[in-house]
Amino acid sequence: TFLEFMNGKAPGTILTDQNMWLKEALATEMPRTKHAFAFWHVISKFPDWFSVILGSQYDNWKSEFHRLYNLHSIEEFEVGWRDMVDAYGLHGNNHVVSLYALRTYWALPFLRCYFFAGMTSTFQSESINSCIQRFLSAQSVLENFVEQVATVLCAKDKAGAKQKMQRKIPEVSLKTGSPIEANAAAVLTPYAFCKLQEELLLAPQYASLMLDENYFIVRHHTEKDGGCKVLWIPNDELISCNCNHFEFSGILCRHVLRVLSSNNCFQIPDQYLPMRWRDVPSSLTKPVHATSGKYQLLQSMISTLLTESIETEDRLDFACSHVALVLAQIKEFPISSDGVNDIAYNSPSDSLVLPEVEDSDGIAQSFSGNPHESLAFAKLKERAWRDGLGDIYRKRRRSVPCRGQYGHDASDCPELGGDDFNGDGSGFL
Repeated sequence: TFLEFMNGKAPGTILTDQNMWLKEALATEMPRTKHAFAFWHVISKFPDWFSVILGSQYDNWKSEFHRLYNLHSIEEFEVGWRDMVDAYGLHGNNHVVSLYALRTYWALPFLRCYFFAGMTSTFQSESINSCIQRFLSAQSVLENFVEQVATVLCAKDKAGAKQKMQRKIPEVSLKTGSPIEANAAAVLTPYAFCKLQEELLLAPQYASLMLDENYFIVRHHTEKDGGCKVLWIPNDELISCNCNHFEFSGILCRHVLRVLSSNNCFQIPDQYLPMRWRDVPSSLTKPVHATSGKYQLLQSMISTLLTESIETEDRLDFACSHVALVLAQIKEFPISSDGVNDIAYNSPSDSLVLPEVEDSDGIAQSFSGNPHESLAFAKLKERAWRDGLGDIYRKRRRSVPCRGQYGHDASDCPELGGDDFNGDGSGFL
């Protein structure tokens, strides 16, 4: 039913509670959608499952579990999980076996290369549920129900937009004086800018070490080794970090921002300011078929319209009614067939179906993917491999299940000559 309302277009990622029937249904109906479990629902069962059998060790075990959950490297997670099971004597525990078998659905090392807008829980969805329940009853007819909800949400959107114009949005507080910060403030929504600003404020605490023309190691100033691997190719405006913060949240990480600032880059490349986080109508970011002069004139007129309209209530009402009329007339014009097409997000398929599990030795991981590559990555792939930097692209190519051992795939298989350069082993919103 959801797919029918969405004209057959499935989401790239979906976050649900830990329901095995729902898991199997999604694997069947939306096989290309990356399905994850809300972490809160996973840990909410821990007191019943582990507090008695672990006793006084329960709090320490829970801290260790959270540490494993927040790791970046799949390899580190696999090693840490085995150490945790050994340390707390959890061999053969059915709950631990099940958690491990479903690790690709809840553990961040397996999810960071997918876009979840930084969310790991469904609290936002639950607040929407409480709103929707006001309209829903056993007698609700689906078509009428959807119309009711749409009408209420549309009214809320209009009221919010009106309030936003009336209060003349205050200037964003810039804290670093960085041109990158000013650039982001002019484009991003307040929420997204706040998240980026947090990364910007932390970036100076990191050292950026150039290993060659395009390859950097970025580590905290208190660390003597380790760190994140950043690939930056200025001519192609390509930058990537193996922490996968951008892939997971859509916000550039402190490691990337450190490399940009230390190499005199004063503006964030356009592709790293996703439409989801922009505080402008999506139509203004599409390629313009008219002349640039007319487009700039329209932008100027819109800016002046906003400035003049919010002065009084009468002006605002007049502007809203007439702009609505103009928009209705514009929408009657045909759209060119060579216009912008939606770019399909092909997320990797991961339709693991949990078997009846008895012990962890019988569980094998299967992780296959269909990459979502930008044109820039496609053009640079050959060059990167030639320069010996191909490992950083592993997260963007198809993962091939490895039949040698479980806990890794062909992208980081030791038998195939892989190393720990891109420890996420993943097959990459």
